[in-house]
Amino acid sequence: MTPSPPWLQRPSKAHHRLHWGRFKGQILAVIGGEACFLFLGIYLNEITYFVAGAALVLIGYFFWVRRRRLRDLLINQEAVQLIGTGDYDQAALLLDKLCRHPNNGSTLAVFLTNRATTALCLGQFEIALPIYHEVLRAERGVARGVFKLQGDLFRARCADALAFYGELEAAEAMLTAPTTSPRRTLEGHQLLARTVIDARRGEWEAARVRLISQWGAAEAVYSATELKALVVVRAFVFAQTPLASEPADPIIATLQPEDINRSRWMGTHWTEMADFLNQYPQTSASFSPESASLKSFIKNIND
Repeated sequence: MTPSPPWLQRPSKAHHRLHWGRFKGQILAVIGGEACFLFLGIYLNEITYFVAGAALVLIGYFFWVRRRRLRDLLINQEAVQLIGTGDYDQAALLLDKLCRHPNNGSTLAVFLTNRATTALCLGQFEIALPIYHEVLRAERGVARGVFKLQGDLFRARCADALAFYGELEAAEAMLTAPTTSPRRTLEGHQLLARTVIDARRGEWEAARVRLISQWGAAEAVYSATELKALVVVRAFVFAQTPLASEPADPIIATLQPEDINRSRWMGTHWTEMADFLNQYPQTSASFSPESASLKSFIKNIND
């Protein structure tokens, strides 16, 4: 029997798993409260005690869930901001806190996806990939509600990780799964993974055309952090297919040294990308096409 790939295994940590058992405490608490009022109503031979008590338990549970959800969403938003600034360790701590005490399957799927992304940015593919797949397993189960809205996004993020990891066929299979998003939106979500697949196969022209034609779709759906990762890949692809008559790309010119440093994870399992990141200019002046033209002009005068 062929062993399953490591990324298809369940996450090693219990709080990184997504299943109905994670919510048994809340379920048992509600059932226990209802049972207490039921026994009280039977003992006093008065059904109104049970009806009033049951309503009280449900209302209390509703307000508790609502308060917890708002608090969790604020913590998740803070974690996402930390990812954007490159503070991945602190973001991981906040997201682990959320994952240890889940409120429901849909929000836990979002928190786990962000936790996997944090692990990915740390170069921890062995942690990120199992978590991504754990979320995808819950599509028809405890997290099916959120998949109606974000299923294509979850699959695209998993495909991103698989593509950078070098599992191109698995990434392609992830991208060809049934979708619910409009074509243009889907192109945006999948642009990073599909470009990496093209690049790793040496299909530079296809990658270049895809980046140019679908860039607007990606800008419409990507966060600022995700878009910076795509800009780095764009710089890598364009560097492999330079056109002498083409002016400096204004999108690539927006890259800063910190963007390159935060993208080191891309080369963890991709030697060519690692070499590119190591050789890319590390001073902010070098990222400006105007400064490059000025240097060339001064050199010509001196010559």
